[in-house]
Amino acid sequence: MSTIVIDETNCTHCSTCATICPSGIIEETDSIPSIRPENEGSCIACGQCEATCPTGALKVQDPDGQPSALPAGRPAMTPGALGLYLQSRRSVRHFKPEPVPRETIEAVMEIVRYAPSGANLQPVQYIIITDPAEVKRLAGVTIEWIRDEIAADSPLSRGLPLQHLVDAWEQGSDPICRGAPHLVIAHTPAGNSSAPVDAIIGLTHFDVTAPAFGVGACWAGFLTIGAMASEKVKQALAIPEGRVYQFALFFGYPKFTSHSIPSRKPARIEWR
Repeated sequence: MSTIVIDETNCTHCSTCATICPSGIIEETDSIPSIRPENEGSCIACGQCEATCPTGALKVQDPDGQPSALPAGRPAMTPGALGLYLQSRRSVRHFKPEPVPRETIEAVMEIVRYAPSGANLQPVQYIIITDPAEVKRLAGVTIEWIRDEIAADSPLSRGLPLQHLVDAWEQGSDPICRGAPHLVIAHTPAGNSSAPVDAIIGLTHFDVTAPAFGVGACWAGFLTIGAMASEKVKQALAIPEGRVYQFALFFGYPKFTSHSIPSRKPARIEWR
């Protein structure tokens, strides 16, 4: 549980912390803002109060981490620059053989860990597979499950073009993880109803952050279908007990460079 500490000498009684607290537990008093003891357990350690205190009088004592100061004079992200960056992001399915250094992956994850989550529970944990042979093994296990689906003439095999995946595998290609050297898997606690969304948000942060480091990624859809449908694939993924696989991205250095932004449908909006 987090503890909020307020420096009375720096507090200006502006009430910003009390106003912005999403839990509504910080109260303005005649002395300094405070939290009633019976409400302390409702603090979600989001840090909103600390981040917006104009004098830095308030600190959240969180055993899981420390805040980071925003640098003075930091350049503002313009809408044009952000839009161009996001529009330029591509799903990458062809990779160079060289691995992404661990320190680069760690730098990406340092940003990813700030992805928002419901009630700031931060339930998402990650497995990052750096061994290309292990990525290929998981792809192979998924292909074996697909073979079983085809042999059983299952509804899934009739609804998806699975045979071409097996054919591609037998011809030496990897249609599951596309020969990527690495895989990042998101998993969450069992029984947390909002955690699947949190996992997708976290992996989306990975997806859009990676290109800034020269890394490309793609959503591992067939691996995920297998993880949801096959006990064999679930066991191969070795998700920790009490936790649930949510989704995965395969990633690495892109083999090709994009020279334009593909067209997309206009935004379909119903204004009300």
